[in-house]
Amino acid sequence: MSSPFPGMNPYLENPELWAEVHHRLITAIAIAIAPPIRPKYRVAIEKRTYLGDVDLQSLLAQVYEQAGFDLAIDYSIEPVPALNSEDKVWADTLLKGKGLRS
Repeated sequence: MSSPFPGMNPYLENPELWAEVHHRLITAIAIAIAPPIRPKYRVAIEKRTYLGDVDLQSLLAQVYEQAGFDLAIDYSIEPVPALNSEDKVWADTLLKGKGLRS
């Protein structure tokens, strides 16, 4: 299942998941930018790199699906850290619309 959120999924920011999300996203970015810069440059992980034309939303969606985060996230409860009241209403409406919350 793909992430129900159109942008960053706030449930992925849970401290229980974030380290894995961060690691997988860095790796996915490195894989995505390596082909166009080779053979002149290489991509090093854990070093500062400034990105130009990388579709981070696509990479985040790919990471979400490859890692099976849909199996680790319970969308019936509020995310950790908590959302502000406006974002909470938005997320609740979105999740109800996708049948992930009643």
